[in-house]
Amino acid sequence: MNKLNDEIQSYRRMIDVLDQCIDDYLFVFDIENDACYISPHADIRFKMENHEFKNLAEKFKELVYYKDYDLVMEDLDLIFTGKKRIS
Repeated sequence: MNKLNDEIQSYRRMIDVLDQCIDDYLFVFDIENDACYISPHADIRFKMENHEFKNLAEKFKELVYYKDYDLVMEDLDLIFTGKKRIS
């Protein structure tokens, strides 16, 4: 595995541990592979078949409040294209 994959796996493990003690939904995006890993209890709240998924734009249509969707996607596009940095 490369360093990025190792870091993503580390975040996934951290999300799994924290999932047991928080109400919020943590997530990590794998931008290169257009994939997302979200807190496991999100699958109950959002009636998801799996808390790991690909094709973020399509899945977000199901998860994001419809009035917020365009704004969220614009922001994600800035992140994915490197025009906006997240820390």
